[in-house]
Amino acid sequence: MLRYVVVSPAVLYHPHSGTVSVHLSDLNETVRVSVRLERGDGPSAIPLLEREVQEPRLHENVRFQVPAPSGGRQEAAELHVSIRGDALHFSERKKVLLQALESGTLVQTDKAVYKPGQTAKLPLVTLQDPSGNRIAQWRDVTPQQGIVDLSLPLSAEPTLGTYAIQAQGMRHSFSVEEYVLPKFKVILELPPVVTVLDETILLRVCGCYGKPVLGRVQASLCREKQPSYHRFSTESNGCFSREVGTAPFNLTHSGYKRSLQAKASLMEEGTGGTEIKHTCTPPGSPQQ
Repeated sequence: MLRYVVVSPAVLYHPHSGTVSVHLSDLNETVRVSVRLERGDGPSAIPLLEREVQEPRLHENVRFQVPAPSGGRQEAAELHVSIRGDALHFSERKKVLLQALESGTLVQTDKAVYKPGQTAKLPLVTLQDPSGNRIAQWRDVTPQQGIVDLSLPLSAEPTLGTYAIQAQGMRHSFSVEEYVLPKFKVILELPPVVTVLDETILLRVCGCYGKPVLGRVQASLCREKQPSYHRFSTESNGCFSREVGTAPFNLTHSGYKRSLQAKASLMEEGTGGTEIKHTCTPPGSPQQ
């Protein structure tokens, strides 16, 4: 049985080229394959592929120039696929949209925030500092393949604030700011009460400042005046949880202060920023 796939974009952009891919397999006879781009006005149908196939399979990528939409920026058209042989007759249509691209001016920097000493990439004519002073301009700029790539190195101590690029009525802004290491918080969670029947305690450490903080966690859990404690260190994707055994803390012994002390620190990956959190939880009576 014939198997076929015809792939094309749903939107074809003029004046660029388009591609239609035709895949046929399991052919058991010679067939004639036809792919045509048909428009509303009928007679202007564009043949994309006309081929006689004798092999059992076909893989063909057809590139063609996308025609201009008639009467405006868009035009609905159809791809007509026909496969015919002595015993095989197949025909199918697929709707596509012809769309014309309008030329325009795009002003864009490679990022929104710069540090002092970095280079701001400017594609067009003028640059103003935060006080509105023109600090750079380029005249008679000739685009190469539609693109102009200009640059202005910033001084080590530039005026901080918002800079503006202006070109052909377009305006784009970017800011120059001193980099400040973002602060994050560490959340350290313990059960509100631990009883003498509890064999483990769930210790959970999380770091966040609007999003999870990747980094290394160090935490300790101990009982005051008791030398035995638990410490661990691991990589964390925002949060870390660990079941800590209660046996080393001897919760049934009444000679020690009835509280557990926990301490956790998180060093953020990449920045080295560190935050520390302390908390404690009291042992209690077994629940009835």
